[in-house]
Amino acid sequence: MSDARVTSGWAAGLLWDESTFGIARESRYGERASDDFQLIRLSGGNFKLTQSRTYLDEAHPLLERAAGVASSYAGSGSLEALLSFGNHDALMAAALCGVWRDGAVSNGAERSSWTLRQRLGGGWLYRQGVFVRAMELTVAQGDFIRCAFDTIHAREAIVTGDDAALDHPFSSREALHPCKAQLAATLPGQIDPGILRRISLKCGREDAALDYGARSPCAQDVRLGSFAASGSLDLVLRGHDAFEALVEAQPGPLSFTIIGSDGYGYAFRMPRTRLYDAKIDACSRRQLIMATVEFEAAPSSGDLSSLNIHRLAPSDADLITVDHWPVLNNSNTISP
Repeated sequence: MSDARVTSGWAAGLLWDESTFGIARESRYGERASDDFQLIRLSGGNFKLTQSRTYLDEAHPLLERAAGVASSYAGSGSLEALLSFGNHDALMAAALCGVWRDGAVSNGAERSSWTLRQRLGGGWLYRQGVFVRAMELTVAQGDFIRCAFDTIHAREAIVTGDDAALDHPFSSREALHPCKAQLAATLPGQIDPGILRRISLKCGREDAALDYGARSPCAQDVRLGSFAASGSLDLVLRGHDAFEALVEAQPGPLSFTIIGSDGYGYAFRMPRTRLYDAKIDACSRRQLIMATVEFEAAPSSGDLSSLNIHRLAPSDADLITVDHWPVLNNSNTISP
């Protein structure tokens, strides 16, 4: 084995920071994409390709197990990132099985798979047949806005000579932070959300699974599964009437917007949402009483999708309505 490696003589191993990631859509499931790859900004990630083995079930004079045969491969993993405008749009659309049109994407049934390319020293590791099963977005006081993408994939390959086109650079927009971004929400029934401490949204098809055929131990396709969107809100409780409103809220629109200091951001819209399991969190002396409530989006109906995501630019950042319900932005009512 040669010692002529990129870390030889100066480092014990490869750093994650030097391992860039790019993504490109596949023309057919599991076939390595040949198009240009879009670089994505990440803060972490974990992947594994596990092998299921089958053993010959017959008698052996020495009571030994027979040699195994690889019966299937299953890849899974996660991509973690700090949300910034324009850097994770492909992953968002993939989680929704949708397509960006006119600055918006809705959950749909668009079948798409991706090749994820990771720089690995002097070569590249390709993960093929990547399907984004779910996206989780967390907005919490004092932290950057975080997003995580749960994935499954069919196969992996090491390539030493990269024949793909150059990577497209990622957006230079800063990572969004609640202290530097405008954060606003509307709840069903025009409930005043009060002071938001935390918003968590999870959406996707967590029951999506790899499908196999007889000709290969690698997956041949993906079974989409069922789409769902749900999450939770943590709010500073202002009085008994505010908690009562959370408990008795009827289904209605729920949305929240995140707009950076440069005017770029996103609006997340669920036209028909039910609040449930409102509770008062345990408190201690000299601490504000907090209320936590769960929510789930109703299934799509007619022209109404379960979840819509809108890209916001400075020219339209202050022109947001949800089914004619104004979105409150820094306590100012916004109307078109």
